[in-house]
Amino acid sequence: MVRHGFSLVEVIVAMVLLSVGLLGVAGSGLLAGQLLREAEVREDMLNRASSLLDSLLVHDANGAGSVPLARYRLDWTATTDRVEVVARLPNHSDFTLRAAR
Repeated sequence: MVRHGFSLVEVIVAMVLLSVGLLGVAGSGLLAGQLLREAEVREDMLNRASSLLDSLLVHDANGAGSVPLARYRLDWTATTDRVEVVARLPNHSDFTLRAAR
């Protein structure tokens, strides 16, 4: 007896394996998108912090201040001998940029 085609069990097993694989690919895509958005926020935050640090150095400003932005906050302190800019994310991870005058 010659058999042609696939049995119902083989088709169901193949569909389950394909579904699990596709769910893994979709989950990886969602995670990659989330990580990309976080990286873009960090890049923007560090670019602005660097620009603020440069401005404080060039204009020889002294004092302290804070700028609340949409997804993070920039705090700065400038004295006669140093300038410090702290970029704060909501999840409490801080990035500090320091420069001596």
